[in-house]
Amino acid sequence: MNRERTYAWRAVQIFCGIFAATLGFLWLLIEVYTYFRLTWLPTFATGTLHVTIMLCLSTIVALCFVVGHLIPRVTVPPSSPSFDQSLIQALDMELKARNYADVIRIGVALTRPLFEEGKFTTRLEIGKIIEEAAALSGRRDVQVVALIDAIGWSLVELGEFDEARRRIEHGITLTEETGQLSYRSKGERHLGVICRRNGNYDGAHTYYEKSMQTAESVTVQQERDELIAGLNYAFASLYFYRGDLAKSMEFVDKSIASFTQIKDEYRLNMSYVLKGDLQFRLNMNEKARDTFRGVLQRADTNTEKLQVVRSSLGLAEVCISDHNWDGAQRSIDQIAAIDLDEFKAEAERLRAIRAKLPAVLIAKRP
Repeated sequence: MNRERTYAWRAVQIFCGIFAATLGFLWLLIEVYTYFRLTWLPTFATGTLHVTIMLCLSTIVALCFVVGHLIPRVTVPPSSPSFDQSLIQALDMELKARNYADVIRIGVALTRPLFEEGKFTTRLEIGKIIEEAAALSGRRDVQVVALIDAIGWSLVELGEFDEARRRIEHGITLTEETGQLSYRSKGERHLGVICRRNGNYDGAHTYYEKSMQTAESVTVQQERDELIAGLNYAFASLYFYRGDLAKSMEFVDKSIASFTQIKDEYRLNMSYVLKGDLQFRLNMNEKARDTFRGVLQRADTNTEKLQVVRSSLGLAEVCISDHNWDGAQRSIDQIAAIDLDEFKAEAERLRAIRAKLPAVLIAKRP
């Protein structure tokens, strides 16, 4: 649509230029012919020449209008879909062709990279396609994964909590049929996150405790370790928002140790961001600054946009506390270069941080 508007505007500019130049030339011709009483056209009176010129102008205007109307349609190439749109379209075509196994195999493989890159909208759309393919092919186990993880958690990150709860609860119900305890535990943890983000801290704690009980009954050690690591981080976040910083630090250290052991670098960086926030709240600014810098170094390498944003927000907070306005502005500029449409909570935090800047800097920002 933007490209069509650009071409249309160019067509208008071309038309106006041609019209102005033609009108100017013809008007000059009339003036010269009249002033010098030229006799190039002896059979033409000046009035007749005026009429002839007006007819010519009318023809030119009509032709320019037609050309200007056609130029956008002729010259505007069809806009090509983005890479993410191409992925969604390709999977949707496979779904319509009833190639359910291909949809599931390819779609499930994409969900983790999309999660780490923070592309939650794309992940959500692909999750819906996976869920549809799984339901139509009788793969209840895959349907559970899509409902709780690809769809449910993506909706949580996008701030659509009511829809997220509905999808996650449906997935948990299906685990009673499939016996997927690990995903039941994940679903219960996700419901706790929804409660926590809505300020219902008691409800979050109840869900986390329930999720921990489910996780401890998982027999596969690697799955159990991953679930407990995630819950350690969830409890750390909960205590952070409740203001129990000592308890939060205890759990965040547990989550760092756990994610280091299972080699989950994305969630390890996520835990370090929370640790940096805790250090800042505990007036350990130098340690917090180093923690955020370490996350930035690793997250930039792994293209983890969400952790880049979160650590940059943390650095901005530290700089503002130290009255380092230039440092704060640099961090804010780094965040501003990233599309925050996918990160609702971080966008709100950025607005709050900007409001803390001196008025002179706020006035200068783009």
